[in-house]
Amino acid sequence: MAKAAETTEAAALQPLLDRLAAGLPPERARLAAGLARAAYRRLPAEQ
Repeated sequence: MAKAAETTEAAALQPLLDRLAAGLPPERARLAAGLARAAYRRLPAEQ
């Protein structure tokens, strides 16, 4: 079940992460990706 959640998370965040990575230096892109993942995990679960 955790693997499915990680896959869903990655699919949902990938377009955002791609846009962030295109415009930021690598260290900032990694930081932004971590923040985006943390924010996504705090969203209420879909019902």
